[in-house]
Amino acid sequence: MPPRLPALTAALRPAQSTNGIVSAFLVPFLQARNASILSNLQDKDEAYSKRIRRGRGPSSGKGKTSGRGHKGQKQHGSVPARFQGGQTTQDVVHHQKGGDNFFSVEMSPINLNRIQDWIDQGRLDPTKPITVKELAESRCLHGVKNDGVKLLARGKEELKTPIN
Repeated sequence: MPPRLPALTAALRPAQSTNGIVSAFLVPFLQARNASILSNLQDKDEAYSKRIRRGRGPSSGKGKTSGRGHKGQKQHGSVPARFQGGQTTQDVVHHQKGGDNFFSVEMSPINLNRIQDWIDQGRLDPTKPITVKELAESRCLHGVKNDGVKLLARGKEELKTPIN
C-alpha cells in the first residue's frame, strides 16, 4: 500500500522554527539589497531580439529582395487576406442561407415542477402572486429574456399554487 499523502508531505516539509531565525544552510542564499539600487535597474540587452533591418545590402542577410523572393503580387505589394488567386472565395462558395428572424419571441423556459419545488423549500411565497420578478429574485429563473417566461407543463399534477 502506498504511503498516505498527508504523512508524506509532513515528512518532506522542513521544520519551522518558532523564533524566526533562518536555518544555517539558508544563510548564504539570503539577499540583502538597499533601496539605492532602484535607480540603476535596467533590462539586460540580451533580453530583446535585435530588429531585422531589411534591404540594407547583401551582408545583412536580408538585402536586395528582403526575403520576399522575385516578382509577383506578394513581392510588389500586399494580397488581401481572403484572396485565393482568382478562385471563388470560400465565403461565396459556402454562403449563409437565410437570416435572423426579427419577429421571433425569445422566452425563458421554466417547468411547473421546479416552481412547486421552490414553494416547498420556502424560497417562493405561495400567499403572494408568483410573477416574473418573484421568480428572478428567488433565483428560480436565471437570465430572464426580454420577451418573458414560457411555462412548461412538466409537473402540472404537482402544482397546487396559482401563478400569474
